[in-house]
Amino acid sequence: MSLQDIVRQQTHHIRDAMDQIDKNLVELLGEKRAAEERLKRAGTEITKHRERETERKRRLREADLKVTESQRVVEELDREWQELERRRSEAHTRLMKEREEKDETKRLLREAQEATEKAQRDHQKERSSIRKIDTEAEEAEDNKARQQEHLWEALEASLDIHLQELAATIEQVFENEKERQERLAAFEDFKKARHEERKIGDLCDQRDELRKLVNTATVPGVKEMLQDSLRRIEDELEKRYPGALGLVSPPPDRGHVEELHYYRGDSGKAVFLLPITQSAWEAVESGDRGAAATVAVRLIWDIIRGLGLTKENGEFIFDGRRCIFSSKLDVEHVTELYEGFKVSLPGAVTLDVVLSPLLAEIEEAVIYEAVRS
Repeated sequence: MSLQDIVRQQTHHIRDAMDQIDKNLVELLGEKRAAEERLKRAGTEITKHRERETERKRRLREADLKVTESQRVVEELDREWQELERRRSEAHTRLMKEREEKDETKRLLREAQEATEKAQRDHQKERSSIRKIDTEAEEAEDNKARQQEHLWEALEASLDIHLQELAATIEQVFENEKERQERLAAFEDFKKARHEERKIGDLCDQRDELRKLVNTATVPGVKEMLQDSLRRIEDELEKRYPGALGLVSPPPDRGHVEELHYYRGDSGKAVFLLPITQSAWEAVESGDRGAAATVAVRLIWDIIRGLGLTKENGEFIFDGRRCIFSSKLDVEHVTELYEGFKVSLPGAVTLDVVLSPLLAEIEEAVIYEAVRS
């Protein structure tokens, strides 16, 4: 399985979750813009009704003055009844009309006050709506950030699985031809059984899922429990198909081609990811001459020879999670200077190694993990 296939397998559900979050954010932002527009209209309504209320209060004050004046005139006309009967009648008629106007002005004032109160309630409602939308948007952003971290973890797990499988593949190439044929036959039987025997297929599926969980688990107790479950399944498969479990694919024939990935490190220089397991690295450091250590040493030597490296070009180290060559080479010049190299194997078999930049999203995940740790 290629690195790209593994990445798709590990991250498709996370990408779906992130796409859904982005859609929710777009909807929330649309609701917020609509609420802000309604808030603006409510503010305009408040201003308009307040102007009407002020005008009607002014008119009410004028009406009060008019009523007072009319009352004075009526009283004066009463004292001069005979002479001013005609004028009193006219004044009385005007008084009735002005009282009606006053009553109408009071009614309009009540309407203006009620409209102002309603506009204020609408204004407060829209403010509350905007605060709610802001809260939901913030929660969505937080959820997206968590999903992004899960995506980076899945990408790093994909890279580790790929390097482990590549290390196993390279180690298989170093085996002698007889063992290769025997393990190939066992692998074919195992592969056939996985598709034809339900029990074997279920065990293999469980093993694949447990390997992913072990690589992403951070709680020691949980990781140990997962490793115990993984060992029990692998022991059962190993009893049925000895030696086949170590193969992730049939051993390669002569002229096999593999990629050596690199990326830009913190210093801006190229960092090469080596398909060497932690146990193999520790075996090399302890002076072990077993098969895993021999393969690791030979691979390191051919990398040095194939790329023409010196001590000044960098160093081979284990960074706590992976074996790497931390170089002092510019990333931009790596592909220009080196097309690849060959690893010499027993029986005139060769392994062609080509340099390949790490996928951008996996490089981002690796750098994020380095910064966080």
